[in-house]
Amino acid sequence: MKKSTGLALASIFAVLLLCGQACAQRRLLADPSDDGSDSAFDNFVAIREGLSSSLGFNLDQIGDIVISAYSDGLEFVFQLLPESGSFTDSDVTRIRSTLENSDIGTLTDLSYD
Repeated sequence: MKKSTGLALASIFAVLLLCGQACAQRRLLADPSDDGSDSAFDNFVAIREGLSSSLGFNLDQIGDIVISAYSDGLEFVFQLLPESGSFTDSDVTRIRSTLENSDIGTLTDLSYD
């Protein structure tokens, strides 16, 4: 449990896998001759904005994002934070359904702490 001003704050961690064409469309570095710092940051901003828009969340509800690169694709692990207190069961169901039915990637895990 994370603590915030004395209140327990539960969050959701979701894991999405991107491979094939989806992976190519979401490459982290736009220009191989660039060092990637601006481009990578812009891509993280775009990922946060895309998640926010797809899920109907405010940007400040998208927590940490971790991207791991593998030979067959990318794995995105991201944290979703409730506006206040904790997510309801219907929130978790809606989030799971949205992620399963989106074109963001393949949902492989969703955990709620």
